[in-house]
Amino acid sequence: MNIVEKAIKNNEIKFLLEGTNGYKLENDSWASISAPIDWTRVVPLIYKQYEKSFDANIEKMFVKAIVDMLNGNAKEVYCGVAVLYFQILMEESSRAPFCVDRESLIKIASQTIRENEEQLKSIKKWGGQSSENGLWDEIRRYKKLFISKFGIII
Repeated sequence: MNIVEKAIKNNEIKFLLEGTNGYKLENDSWASISAPIDWTRVVPLIYKQYEKSFDANIEKMFVKAIVDMLNGNAKEVYCGVAVLYFQILMEESSRAPFCVDRESLIKIASQTIRENEEQLKSIKKWGGQSSENGLWDEIRRYKKLFISKFGIII
């Protein structure tokens, strides 16, 4: 059983998307990704499992994972924002087999980003490792991408 199947079976998609609790998928060595897990590889694998079965529970677990991350600690908020961005990017390019409720997720993200600003500034790993403001600068980068790509203020 691959890690995506395992995460779905055990209702642990959140852990898969965070690269925690034993869910590790090495980033390709050629990719310049500095994140806990390569969402550009993991999310499409979740889509494939969904497309195999068209099990609505997979979609529900995926959305719940995003909500839980957005409502979590600063590291989880960062992961949630990144996954939400990638999901909307996939929807916009018609490559997502389902769509999320953007409005409610953006509302949660906007609130929890503000609440976690100071903690995000103190996290010097992944994309924030070489930044004075830690992951906060990565969140600011995502905020700019949401506006420029989708016209969404987060």
